[in-house]
Amino acid sequence: MGPFDVVVVGTRFSIAWDPEKEVFSLELEKGSVRVKGPGLKQKGPGLKQQVVSAGQRVRVWVREGKVQHRSRASLVAEKKSPVAKPVAAKPVAAKPVAAKPVVAKPVVAKPVASGATRPMLAKRQSRKRRSQRKTRRLPRSAGKAPLSLSAPATTTTSSTLEPVAKAPALKPPPTKRPKAGPWDLARAGRYKEAMARAAKEGWAKVIASASAKQLLTLADAARLAGNQSRSRKLFLALRSRFHGSPEAAAAAFALGRLAFDYQRQPLVAARYFQRYLAEEPRGPLAKAALGRLLEARVRAKQWDFACATARSYLLRFAGGSHTRLAQRILARCKARP
Repeated sequence: MGPFDVVVVGTRFSIAWDPEKEVFSLELEKGSVRVKGPGLKQKGPGLKQQVVSAGQRVRVWVREGKVQHRSRASLVAEKKSPVAKPVAAKPVAAKPVAAKPVVAKPVVAKPVASGATRPMLAKRQSRKRRSQRKTRRLPRSAGKAPLSLSAPATTTTSSTLEPVAKAPALKPPPTKRPKAGPWDLARAGRYKEAMARAAKEGWAKVIASASAKQLLTLADAARLAGNQSRSRKLFLALRSRFHGSPEAAAAAFALGRLAFDYQRQPLVAARYFQRYLAEEPRGPLAKAALGRLLEARVRAKQWDFACATARSYLLRFAGGSHTRLAQRILARCKARP
């Protein structure tokens, strides 16, 4: 999967590869496997390799060169770690504020200065008496309620408001979920089901309707399902439909891997690795493509091309997974007459 090979020894495991982020993940439930790929610890023929036992998980970030190997004890401890519960805030009761009584100050009437103002006072008193008589004649319902200093005045109405019935809320029409395509099953790791779904719908229809990323996912799923012939056809269809796209360049790299690992054709593999480097010279798989190109040159015994490829690899990716192979090839080239 991706630039990684997994040798199955009789196990049960789950595996995933993200070609865009170059992240490889393998979690083993039973048995043991041997993983070969860039960035691993133990040495082996060709690529570095690492043995994974039951209950362990390996994740590799190819771009960052980061490897994470977790054991069963750490995974169990991670799953059983307690989660802090949020503490609910206690409600704070508001204290009632007592209203202060207002004391009315008495008004002292000023004495009359002279006798000339006595008729005016008499008129005022007569007006007050008339207004008092009028208020006595008014019905009790027409009088105003006295104001209280301790509590605010409240008014009541005899009529009650009837509740207005709310209109029922309109529910949106139910939306039909789109049917899962074969690439969705492939992303979930159900590779054989994805192949069966695509065959049922028709390969020509699936290839014509799929996007570049969906077609790349489906082709990789065919390879993982063991159908190398179908995988090669899908990668070729991807390069034909979406020529010049990053997905088409990734398909060229995958075709080189198929020719090198399964078809045992190093010259064909070298041609596809060169195409990827020509289309994506600074792509995410450039380092792996140049290293696999070096392997193909060595297997095909093209020593002149192998020397040139080794020099190019050490100039661009010194310290990569194929550094020691490139150094051995250069030493052999110098020793040749």
